[in-house]
Amino acid sequence: MKYIIVFIHALAIAIYQLLFGDPVAVAAKIPDNIEAGKNFVIEVTVNKAQVSGFAKLQLEIPAGFVASEVESKGGSFSSSGRIVKIIWTSVPSETELLVKINVSVPTSASGNLPIKGKFSYIENNVKQETEFPELTVKLSGAAPTDVSSQPAAEPVATTEPVATNAGTTDTTSQSFSKPNEPDASVSVNRKITALGSPNNFEVNLVIKKGGVKGFAKLSEKIPVGYKAEQGSVSGASFAFENGEAKFIWTSIPAAEEITVSYKLTPDAGASIQNPSYIEGSKFSYIESDQTKKITLDRQELSSDSQPQASTNTQATEPATTTNTTPPDNNAVANEVAKEPAATTTEAPATKIATEPATTATVPKNGNIHYSVQIGAFKNGVSAGSLGKRYSLSENIKTEMHEGYTKCILGKFDEYKTARDNRETVKNKGVTDAFVTAYNSGKRITVQEALMVSNQKWYK
Repeated sequence: MKYIIVFIHALAIAIYQLLFGDPVAVAAKIPDNIEAGKNFVIEVTVNKAQVSGFAKLQLEIPAGFVASEVESKGGSFSSSGRIVKIIWTSVPSETELLVKINVSVPTSASGNLPIKGKFSYIENNVKQETEFPELTVKLSGAAPTDVSSQPAAEPVATTEPVATNAGTTDTTSQSFSKPNEPDASVSVNRKITALGSPNNFEVNLVIKKGGVKGFAKLSEKIPVGYKAEQGSVSGASFAFENGEAKFIWTSIPAAEEITVSYKLTPDAGASIQNPSYIEGSKFSYIESDQTKKITLDRQELSSDSQPQASTNTQATEPATTTNTTPPDNNAVANEVAKEPAATTTEAPATKIATEPATTATVPKNGNIHYSVQIGAFKNGVSAGSLGKRYSLSENIKTEMHEGYTKCILGKFDEYKTARDNRETVKNKGVTDAFVTAYNSGKRITVQEALMVSNQKWYK
């Protein structure tokens, strides 16, 4: 009976898609006349219908061509070789998106060259793709030549000096950072001010974020014997855990300069070491679909707050390091998807009993943990009957989220463990099961959780 129900469900979905089709449509256009050595603009119109959450537009341009951003509708633009991407962690609400990409044509190019593209999104927790008809760049000039083997031209980066504010007369201690890319415009300035009470300090951090968008995190390791209390957060979520003060933005404010702060006070019953230092500090953000980090100098807590010479440091972790590279957004999209509203034929219960969370040790990655969602119901549902239906021996918890009663399994420190549990549940017939993520009990995207906890995505 269980397999018959699953078959009927899959058949219903197939019939629906056959009758109503895919409402998402993508069209692209380029000028009729394009000359070698000149620039032109690709205009892509995406009719996204009801698509929300994660989405990606990807183009493949001819080798040797160089793409740059004109209008990305709030998405993260990146270009590497022949591949151009615009990624939205949350696609804009308007039904139709018009994006524009400037393309520089090398002087040596000729002949008829193709441009391909596709729009990827999530529907019913399944990745979908819609391609636009292939475009042809028609170039006049010499006889057509094969440019497919030519190396892609890379844009030349310009190096801008990073101000160090040397010689400052401020009576507070300061430390400055330098981005690990010489042309990056991101920097962080830390200022420590001694307060009236002994061993009490205020720490202010000024972030000049340049073009950083989307997810970002600032963390500082707090000296032994101290605790950190929230100050100004500028839209961030503040947490003090495992000896670290953290500011996390799911979408960092648009302002060029952001200020956050926290207070350091002695932790009751703890002994304070002298001298004490703030160290292990870093600002993490995403640029060109890669995780990048800049570090701040180690800095002493000093009651007299004498000026301290600034020192520039570079992040020691390259973008290709496994623990610092974000997971492939195509793959992560399956877990970032908006959760579907599952239906049930069960009679609504008079009351949904939310089972208490089981006691667990604090995860080694702070308060990040993963679970597996096996259903979302508008009407009441008995967790016990759901477990019997799918022969699930694990404790099923329920939670109210976005107007649905959601049934959750497990609490895992590691994403891979949750992923394995998801596959086990799917094999028992819960085909729509997927991994969810939490930070201090609050739902966040799996992509954000992976970045915060420095864990790797597994298919």
